[in-house]
Amino acid sequence: MSVGSYAYVNAKIGALRSKMFTQGDYRSLIEVPTAHDMFSLMKGTVYGREIAKIKDYNLLEVERVLNSLLKDEHEKIIHGLKGNPGQLLAHLYSKYDASLLKEALTLKAAGSDTEEFSKLMPTKKISRTLLDRIGEAKDIREAVEVLKDTEYYKSLNNVLQAYNETGLIYTLTLAIDRHIYQKLWIFLKKLTGKDKISARELIGTEIDIINIISALRLRNYGGDIKELLIPVRFRANDEVLYSLSRVKSLSQFSSEVPKFAYWGVIEGAIKNRDAIVSSLPLQKTGEGNVESLLPVEYELERLLVGKNRKMFYGDRFHIGVPLAHIYLKGIEMKNIVSAFKLKEAKVENVKIEKFLILPP
Repeated sequence: MSVGSYAYVNAKIGALRSKMFTQGDYRSLIEVPTAHDMFSLMKGTVYGREIAKIKDYNLLEVERVLNSLLKDEHEKIIHGLKGNPGQLLAHLYSKYDASLLKEALTLKAAGSDTEEFSKLMPTKKISRTLLDRIGEAKDIREAVEVLKDTEYYKSLNNVLQAYNETGLIYTLTLAIDRHIYQKLWIFLKKLTGKDKISARELIGTEIDIINIISALRLRNYGGDIKELLIPVRFRANDEVLYSLSRVKSLSQFSSEVPKFAYWGVIEGAIKNRDAIVSSLPLQKTGEGNVESLLPVEYELERLLVGKNRKMFYGDRFHIGVPLAHIYLKGIEMKNIVSAFKLKEAKVENVKIEKFLILPP
């Protein structure tokens, strides 16, 4: 895409970035006594116009507003991009459909009633009718059959046996990620020059992180994890991922896993996890449990946030800038929702702030 085209897109993104939350905005939000007070404070922010439409505080409604605004912002950026970069950003939009579908299948696996499904907000591709049919399905197998006419069916159907063997809904949600990112990587390969370099850095790192966490979560899986992971290798190869899946205890990580790009970040998170857990609003659990991975996930996400922020340094005439803005805007939404949830749980302010990934 031409420099002139990116100049137009960057101007649009610059205007959008000027409205993003600062450290001061987050601290003002956190310091109020209750979630209801946070809700009132939000009315005076860039989100105020839409938040004000919610009559009484309801976190579900707040999340809906934030998600809708994120999708609107994504669409605005797509309209400014052409050719292969535009196609990649358009496919990236499928992540909102994928996120909704993962939430619906998670609810079904948990045995949630139809009322819980009614709270889900349909998207352009995942309709209310489809969500209702998933909710009415008698089990996960039937819920997957409901999706027979969607692009996700084949990927989900391929891992049903793994789900039946393990009972882990993660095998199905990972299959959705596998489908989305595999296609995204195909679009990425069509890029050239700085577009390809920046997109590989951001999307490749994101895929690596998903695969790393997945390998650790699937340590008790008896089959070949390669069949479940996203089939893209950036800086975490098969040897590393297999090693991660065989580690019986996280304390064995440094001795059992060969050194690779993210080794230091993961080793540091494991070594300091007691300190991290005590400083964050997380429950400490035994080694090997899913929750014990939260410090690792947290540190890897911080790493990815840093890589996205670097896209705004120096030359900005590449797809890394719009990709980074969309990702960082999503982090802002996640921060705000997390702050509300932690405030509702009466977590002390200092721990709320440490849990969020704040701008510099």
